[in-house]
Amino acid sequence: MSIIKFNSNQFALDLKAYRANRTQQEVADELGIHRSTLSQLENEKMIPTLETLRFFCEKTGNPLDTYFIREEQDPVLLMMGKMLDSDKDNLMEVLDRISIRQKYIAINKRCSK
Repeated sequence: MSIIKFNSNQFALDLKAYRANRTQQEVADELGIHRSTLSQLENEKMIPTLETLRFFCEKTGNPLDTYFIREEQDPVLLMMGKMLDSDKDNLMEVLDRISIRQKYIAINKRCSK
């Protein structure tokens, strides 16, 4: 199953490059946002609104999809909520144990008949 995530790192890099030697206030005024919002965007503490993103893309000529990443994710992980990659090995071990336990239960049922 694939999910699409916003690439805030790429956006922040492009935003800083776009600002270049100008002040945050100058660029914020140009984009129609507050200076503090621009600062948060540059520091990846916030993601832009769709309106701000579209306006930025128009100014820079970048397509919108530049800032989105498609990631494949195991449906089991999605069902269990957001998990770290390091948890995937633990989850797989638990699933293996469950599978083994189910086999033992099935063998036990056959032997007890």
